[in-house]
Amino acid sequence: MAKIDLGKINFVFRNTWQPLTSYTERDVVVYEDSNILSTYVCITPVGNATVGDIPSVAGTADPNWAYMSRGVTDALGSIPAGAKGGSLISDGASSQTFTVGNHTLAWTDMAVATTAANGGAYFCDTSSAAFTLTLPVSPVAGDTVWIVDAKGTFATNNLTVAGNGSNIHRQGTDVTMNINDVSKMLVYHNVSNGWIITG
Repeated sequence: MAKIDLGKINFVFRNTWQPLTSYTERDVVVYEDSNILSTYVCITPVGNATVGDIPSVAGTADPNWAYMSRGVTDALGSIPAGAKGGSLISDGASSQTFTVGNHTLAWTDMAVATTAANGGAYFCDTSSAAFTLTLPVSPVAGDTVWIVDAKGTFATNNLTVAGNGSNIHRQGTDVTMNINDVSKMLVYHNVSNGWIITG
């Protein structure tokens, strides 16, 4: 079995590669080639008068250099700017293009009958009168609506949640919310189950 004297392995980190700079064997540099950052080790001395001894070009290492740690293309690419609380949404394609989607709930104060939007979050205030919140028409799996008793008055003035043609918790009837300080999220599943009440 061969023996390796670890004391004789002595790399010298020289930071970012610089043009027209002398490098000797075992010098280690960082260099960005085609927007990919990699680490290289010098395997043949490079004199300072040599022009063109860039560690790599278009992913191919120069004969004087070897990859020590080869970078990869960032799977996310450049991340687009978005609103605070946003998230990246994949297009589902093999190229994995991402866009920014704002998944911070946009809460709305509501005190009169209205039709909810998918992803909507509602502080429902029934302190003056009961009213109906109608769920979105033609929902698809994963659609959500958030409901919060804003003033703790659902027991006095009920909030009615109307299915708008869809079942609510497997029933074809509207739901009456009559417990104070309740908060619920409704998630649409399918035609049979309809909107599932969670929380």
